Amino acid sequence: INSHLYQAELIAYHLKTTASFYTHIHSKRKELIKPESLPLNKQSIIHFSERRKYLSLIKKKNVKFIAISNDCDQFVKKDLKVKSI
Repeated sequence: INSHLYQAELIAYHLKTTASFYTHIHSKRKELIKPESLPLNKQSIIHFSERRKYLSLIKKKNVKFIAISNDCDQFVKKDLKVKSI
């Protein structure tokens, strides 16, 4: 399954399938950026929660990432702690 839309990925990763997952990283999604400190406001708490859920799902599904630029590749490696292909 190939995706590049964050919201669609959140749904697709819940599918009961043995299909392989590939996602394109087009930018540093604010929801996925590793926080520098504890969440202090409502928006940062929501982003923190979304990030934890997303990281849990991509590990379960062994998602492969395709970065469209060096900047996106560094984001995947640094903030998501996964390798891109």
